[in-house]
Amino acid sequence: MRRYNPAFDQGLWYGVELSKPTMVVKSLEVRYKGKPYFPRGRGVYADLAEVNRIWFQRLKDGKVRLVIEGGDAHGSYRAYLTFKRDELVQRRVEHGEFPNNFYEETRYVNIPVED
Repeated sequence: MRRYNPAFDQGLWYGVELSKPTMVVKSLEVRYKGKPYFPRGRGVYADLAEVNRIWFQRLKDGKVRLVIEGGDAHGSYRAYLTFKRDELVQRRVEHGEFPNNFYEETRYVNIPVED
């Protein structure tokens, strides 16, 4: 986390409604089998602010989900980052009060690059 910087951080944020956030996610590092894994692109975490809680869930299909919860009342959200082994495969951000009505979802395709 870091303090909000208006020169750099202007835009829309999860976690606040009509005001500027006080704290925003600066970076995200996940470790898989002891090795650091950095999700590609700031877009995975850069719009999340006012984080309250973070935890992991192990899913039945072998995937792991990082849950990030933030904001308050009408500005609240829950972000789900789903990993399969060491790859990010999905990001879903739900509205805290109306998760089935207001959400955005991104699916990532990880195609191996040939040398």
